[in-house]
Amino acid sequence: MAERLDEQTMALRVAREFQNGMVVNLGAGTPVLASNYVPEGREVIFQSENGCLGYGRIAQTDEERDFNLINAGGQFVVGNLGMCFFDHAESFSMIRGGHIDLCVLGGLQVSEKGDLANWLIPGREPGAIGGAMDLAFGAARLVIVMTHTTKEKEPLTLKQLWLKALHAGGRAGEQMEGVFKKITRIGTWDWWTSMLNVPSRYLVR
Repeated sequence: MAERLDEQTMALRVAREFQNGMVVNLGAGTPVLASNYVPEGREVIFQSENGCLGYGRIAQTDEERDFNLINAGGQFVVGNLGMCFFDHAESFSMIRGGHIDLCVLGGLQVSEKGDLANWLIPGREPGAIGGAMDLAFGAARLVIVMTHTTKEKEPLTLKQLWLKALHAGGRAGEQMEGVFKKITRIGTWDWWTSMLNVPSRYLVR
């Protein structure tokens, strides 16, 4: 079997997407781990929809843990100089106003057009969209971190989603909408330059 990336290595790969000065929102799960891997000398401003701008890496010790400071995954994080706090209305004004440069979310399925499903699994209704719909639509770039196949080895990159979509992809003139990049345990796929150029064996027709 080919070597697969572990969760920490996937988070490290996510951090390679961070550019200096970016405002970045990290979703729960693997995405939030990327705050531990900001490249040296690069300033990245992390925003959390629960009302925080400018937090840092995940806290490692009891002394660093502050019960008032958590990320989207409920993990304690450390503060950075200049960090600020605000209410949900202000937070979602940032998100819906297009002030998030990069959003990294988990995913259940992605289509060849960049459609994303990540909030509802059949049999687990009613599901919970949370802030993901606003983030997927409002962020300038959307990166998805997910497993490459199901436990039954069925592909999760599809011609067409069969789970309920969170956000639709495609082109609007020169603007790419939907998923910008997908990172899995076996590789990275970029929708921006080629929409999707994945060998057919990885796709469900």
